Amino acid sequence: MTLRQAACIALTIRSLFDGVVGAFNELAALVLRTLHLELRCHIIHTLTKSFKGTYVYADADEAPEESVLNLVTSLLDYNQEITNYLQPREIA
Repeated sequence: MTLRQAACIALTIRSLFDGVVGAFNELAALVLRTLHLELRCHIIHTLTKSFKGTYVYADADEAPEESVLNLVTSLLDYNQEITNYLQPREIA
């Protein structure tokens, strides 16, 4: 094998590797967008369920609806999981 052939093979391998890295970066971006969309859908769904019915403001000391408390709990759990597995630049 000549030096020129070896350089050509190395260039081909580098191109293939760069293609794989690029594909994984695109996949990572897609996963992050999917997580953001899922979180937004979860919030909209929970808030829609919470606002069904008649609400009359009667007492400022009244506890929040159970569905709102469940939403807060699930958002806190989600936030904990995200901060455990993603880098800060990926969270924003």
